[in-house]
Amino acid sequence: MDLKKIITYYKNLPREVYILFVANVINKLGHFVLPFLTIFLTRNLNLPPDKVGLFITFGGFFYIPGSLLGGKLSDKYGRKLTFCIGQILAAASFIPCIIQPNSIISAMFLICYAFFSAMAEPASTAMIMDFTNRDNRNEIYSFMYMGSNFGLALGPLLAGFLYNTHIRLFFSFDAITTLLFAFVVMAFIGEPMNDEKLKAKKQEPEHHDEAVEEAGFVIALLRRPALLLFASVFMLFSFVHSQYTFTLPLQVNENFGDFGTQFYGYIMATNAVVIVAMSTVISAKTKKNSATINSCLGGVFFLIGFGMLYFVHNFYYYIISTIIWSIGEILVYTNQAVYIANNTPISHRGRFTAILPLITGAGRGVSPFIMGHLISASSIRVAWLFIAIIVAVGIVFMYILNALDIQRKRLEKSLM
Repeated sequence: MDLKKIITYYKNLPREVYILFVANVINKLGHFVLPFLTIFLTRNLNLPPDKVGLFITFGGFFYIPGSLLGGKLSDKYGRKLTFCIGQILAAASFIPCIIQPNSIISAMFLICYAFFSAMAEPASTAMIMDFTNRDNRNEIYSFMYMGSNFGLALGPLLAGFLYNTHIRLFFSFDAITTLLFAFVVMAFIGEPMNDEKLKAKKQEPEHHDEAVEEAGFVIALLRRPALLLFASVFMLFSFVHSQYTFTLPLQVNENFGDFGTQFYGYIMATNAVVIVAMSTVISAKTKKNSATINSCLGGVFFLIGFGMLYFVHNFYYYIISTIIWSIGEILVYTNQAVYIANNTPISHRGRFTAILPLITGAGRGVSPFIMGHLISASSIRVAWLFIAIIVAVGIVFMYILNALDIQRKRLEKSLM
């Protein structure tokens, strides 16, 4: 797809989406620390894989209260205010890391960063959702995902250099870009909940699945069993995908030693370049498919891309693997956002986008603990066999969910 077609595909989106796109690029350009966290804990703090996995899993638990708090606040006090407070406090959490980068105290403050960034995330997700409708959701979510990875395409290359030579700048750059994201939103984005169009959508929703719910959060969620099932199945995909920040860097570090950090930066950059280059094409080609079918296709790419790492030693094959699983990432994560948006009541968007990522991301949360112990007890190659089994199970269940969704929609039509 040439540049003209790409511009046409993303034409006529809401003004706020373009602003958030630019802010997201800036933010992800400095998104250094979390992708390199496994290497930081093993190399700088000399922790073994099982202890690294335990630390990351422990830190992941702080994501839960942060996300729940952010979801509640964004529905009650607004997306913009909640997001900006979370981002500013997240940036402040890097200060001890800048002062004493190779201390266990720095690692502890990274847990604070996880809490505050989790607080900002549901507000950010609900904000984007407020500017979408069913006609433009595929375009907006692929556009935003492409923007995130445009920053990530350049970020890891700079991160790999700074990590080895200027560790304080490594943390500082992440803090600065986190703050810039907040300042752009403060300056150029209005509060979506005060928007007249959103108020009109609350009164007359386009689809009944998005209608205002008078019931509380728990009842509203239980009335959507398909959404709960989707989130539960997606948990398996998040478990698999999270290996790019845990098992993959451990393998690269083991195979390439001192060059591991640099090579891992190349892998991360490849992932981002593939997403930037192919998001539009994949979104356009698969737009007519259901979100569940596209998620199944993404799972197949995960199976091939991550599964082949069982056999890989040459660095060039790591790049091929990354290209394959990156295509899966595009399919899986953009369609996750579409499915959730299509089934979330407009009155509960903040809370739904807080709790559902906790379910879908639970696989990512427990993965370091499980995989750390598995690798310590066996080997990294055995870990990739285990991952292949997990993703195969996820594909089967997602396909079953697709069949159930088709049956549900037919039943709803017959009752109308």
